[in-house]
Formats: sequence, C-alpha cells, structure tokens
Amino acid sequence: CPYDEIAAITAEGTPARSEEAEVLSALKTKARAIGAHAIVGYTQSNRAASTAGGESRDVHVRSGTAIRFRSDDCMK
Repeated sequence: CPYDEIAAITAEGTPARSEEAEVLSALKTKARAIGAHAIVGYTQSNRAASTAGGESRDVHVRSGTAIRFRSDDCMK
C-alpha cells in the first residue's frame, strides 16, 4: 500500500525486564500522537550514558519512521 512518511521517531529507556515493552509502547504512542498508522524501518540499539553520580549505564534506543497510509483500505 502507498504511504507517506510523517516523521522519524525515537524512544529511549533504561534496561529492565519490563522496560523493553515500555520503550516500544512509548514509540507507538509517539507515532499515534502525530497521526501515524504504522512504523517502518524499526531499529533497536543501545548506547552508554552517565548518571549524575558518574556511573555508566546502558540506554535502550528504539526508532523508526512513522507513516500514514494513503488509503483506509490498507488498514484492514
């Protein structure tokens, strides 16, 4: 189905067992907020970050491109 790319979106969170689902949920929430029907080009990565105390921790980074289908028939 033809679609239009709306925006590149990213969500981040610190690793924990339930955190992974929360990061993906945040990405979906961002997509819905801008009127997207789907996310394409989904990628998963991690990056290192420092806390205020100088400790290093991993951060989950999830990103993709929010799209909107040109026809409502594509969402069936």
